[in-house]
Amino acid sequence: MKKKELSDEQQNAKNDLKTILLTTLIPVMIYLIFGNNIMNFTKTSNFNVWIKCLPIILVQFGMSGLGLLVVIFHRKEKLRKYGFVKENLLITIILSVLVHSAFHFSIAEQ
Repeated sequence: MKKKELSDEQQNAKNDLKTILLTTLIPVMIYLIFGNNIMNFTKTSNFNVWIKCLPIILVQFGMSGLGLLVVIFHRKEKLRKYGFVKENLLITIILSVLVHSAFHFSIAEQ
């Protein structure tokens, strides 16, 4: 069977998907190995809430956003093209942290 040749755009998309897959697998592997330790740290440590949530936040970012950012920066594209703008950035960050904290503490209480 002949192998179908991909156009440049299709080849770039294939490479982008490989990059996203590889950069997503790293935090998944970290979580699979250290997941219990991370969760125990967030439940039992006497640190500030922000420090307690930081490992989980980093793992979640690694699974959902790191690969995309690597591809965007590798292609030297602007984040504005994908809807990332500076207007209301601080409010967005604060609300995201509040929602994450509320979700985390609702799970921790169970």
